[in-house]
Amino acid sequence: MMAATFGFGEARAADLGISPPSNRLFVSGEAAAGGMVRSQVALGYGRPHQAWSGAEVWGLTFSTFGSVGASLRGKLPFIDANIGIRQTWAYQFGRLPPEEHHRGVDDSGAQNRYVAIDAGVTLYAPAPYGYAFVWADLTLPDIPNDAHIYEEHLRAIVGRGASWAVRPTYLFATNESRLSFGPMLEYVRLGGRRAGMWRVGGCVFYELSKRWDFGLVLTGAVSGPDELSLWDGMWGTGRFRYRWSL
Repeated sequence: MMAATFGFGEARAADLGISPPSNRLFVSGEAAAGGMVRSQVALGYGRPHQAWSGAEVWGLTFSTFGSVGASLRGKLPFIDANIGIRQTWAYQFGRLPPEEHHRGVDDSGAQNRYVAIDAGVTLYAPAPYGYAFVWADLTLPDIPNDAHIYEEHLRAIVGRGASWAVRPTYLFATNESRLSFGPMLEYVRLGGRRAGMWRVGGCVFYELSKRWDFGLVLTGAVSGPDELSLWDGMWGTGRFRYRWSL
């Protein structure tokens, strides 16, 4: 349902031992499948998947859209930040007229295409019985002033201008930190609309091996200016992921 970097759970990557302890120039990547299919390749300096800086390119497909993007990224055990550009092709939804209240999403079959500037930061901190993090995203889609779109990565109807989302989460960690789970609260500010929406849900992550892990994140809309179906108002995804480095 969503297609963000989906870096949740990487705060524990240092425990995986999937890269050598010394800093170096590297090529790394990951492949994920489940609610979506996604592939990413990065070129950077540091410790792959743990603490590094560099550039990455990625592509993904979901039932309602596909995206490709490129970004600059920096990661430490307590912070993960990126800024980049993304091209999105909607398989189903088209542009909407600019209204204060939408009743559903246009599914006439007109394909919506747009470019967006994305920025994101995830902050991690240890907490009793686990750890807490806040994931914040900012998206600036290039769309006309007289149109709204269903922004596929935010899973919300937005207008021209910056939209942003903040997701505070607390994860309980068990089984030597390989399993973590907890609640998530999400607020999305809808760009160009002077309105926002709230979602609540939760997430679970499990490290299957040094290179494989599983993640599930899901939030559902509880308030907002639009009448979205249960499916269209959800945000999140479930995936199995494989990570590698050279």
